[in-house]
Amino acid sequence: MSEELLVEIFGARPLVFVFLTAALALCGWLGGARLGNGWRDIRETLFYACLTAGFHRFLVYGLAEGDLLSFPGALLSLLMSCAMFLFAWRRRLARRMVSQYPWLYERAGPLSWRPRK
Repeated sequence: MSEELLVEIFGARPLVFVFLTAALALCGWLGGARLGNGWRDIRETLFYACLTAGFHRFLVYGLAEGDLLSFPGALLSLLMSCAMFLFAWRRRLARRMVSQYPWLYERAGPLSWRPRK
């Protein structure tokens, strides 16, 4: 693919978009883990994921002179942010349930728990 096409899709140069998306993934991981550790609801987690995706688009626009309203770029930012937030949130919530209530629950994988037999 040519760089012009990638700029059209992402709204910024590919290297800048990848670097800022890596920063978004780190923020998503830390934010989701923090929300899961605090027993927050999934709706609150999704709200913060959307805020982070909006901030990502603003950084692409402000730092890389990208297109703020690029639909494919915004959609990719939103999907990446939601995925990282929700994965980290669920992982931390599962860990917390098992460690706080070991007589009731046991691990059933990295993202879930089950009643102890």
